[in-house]
Amino acid sequence: MTRTKGNIIIEDIRVGDIIYEFSYNVAVKSRVLTEPKLVDGQWSWEAVNVYDDLHKISYMQSSDPAYSFYGLNIYNNEAYMGFKYIGLDFKLNS
Repeated sequence: MTRTKGNIIIEDIRVGDIIYEFSYNVAVKSRVLTEPKLVDGQWSWEAVNVYDDLHKISYMQSSDPAYSFYGLNIYNNEAYMGFKYIGLDFKLNS
């Protein structure tokens, strides 16, 4: 099992799941578009911001536990309060 920093088991991620990413006082709430695939030791999948369907997000994380420190900071719940959401609280330049 490969886990994110937010303790999501990557192998259990399914299309339609909602995931939350938190970094530097900014958050992204996204909907999974593709199931994770393991290629050359890297898990990868795509999601889209739920507040603006314009921005696809490509996620990638190593399956090697030695690199878990560098894992994605994504959760399956709103783990932190007070973050500004991209697409809801402010827009990205296209």
